[in-house]
Amino acid sequence: MKKTLLTLLVVLVISVCVVAAVACSSNTITVMAEAGSAGEDIAKDFVEKNNNAEYISAQAQRDVLTELIAKTADIGFIDSIMANYYIQTEGSTFAGKLEMVEIDAEAETYAIGFRKADVYLTQKVNAALYDLQQDGTITEIASTYGLNNSLVTFTEPTVDESLDKSGYEYIISRGKMIIGYTLFAPIAYKNDSNKLIGFDIDVAKAVCEKMGIVAEFQEIEWNDKEIELNAKNIDAIWNGMTLTEARAQSMSMSASYLKNKQVAVVRKGESNLVK
Repeated sequence: MKKTLLTLLVVLVISVCVVAAVACSSNTITVMAEAGSAGEDIAKDFVEKNNNAEYISAQAQRDVLTELIAKTADIGFIDSIMANYYIQTEGSTFAGKLEMVEIDAEAETYAIGFRKADVYLTQKVNAALYDLQQDGTITEIASTYGLNNSLVTFTEPTVDESLDKSGYEYIISRGKMIIGYTLFAPIAYKNDSNKLIGFDIDVAKAVCEKMGIVAEFQEIEWNDKEIELNAKNIDAIWNGMTLTEARAQSMSMSASYLKNKQVAVVRKGESNLVK
């Protein structure tokens, strides 16, 4: 009898431990951001401050939203420009299912990244951007994608003709600029006809046309962007890239062209997870 009671007690203790473990496991908050993105730093900082949180990286920002819908992630940190587009666009897969939560994050801007030595090329692109803003082309493109309030006003740039022009001449002689991108609406995405469109896509085409060349677009893994650039597989990273001090040290960065900030995204009604 005593042996039977002891066995039952052991089974009961094990059952309680298993239930407790499952309960603890279910309380874990899974935090996600795109690998190599500005949101990744914020996500990792959130996990450090919350013992019940774990971090998982995604290959693209849109994947973060997909994982939230699938309930394999609980909080995502992504660009406000992308969050606004997907959550507020009527008919979007994510509209009505996710919500955006403002967080204490610094304002950011997007800029284009070129190889470190290609300063002259960067200045020529800046000059083209300025001209396209002056003639209204950039404003018109921004209107198409609902980004007028995010535009940065360019100051008239200078082009130093004494700089090394080899990078610029390489692109001009080839007749094209190869631009690295990831799918990231409304910056770069495919429409219902599978055509690549977006604010950065349209502006890049306009800039290249002004320079007398064509824009060629090559999809990349965001975490490998600088490897692709320095290997000359692409000539520019033009894809809603946040301008940071670290990137300004490793690349030649264009003038800022769009304003952005990082936000948290959760399933509808679950904003308490962030606060």
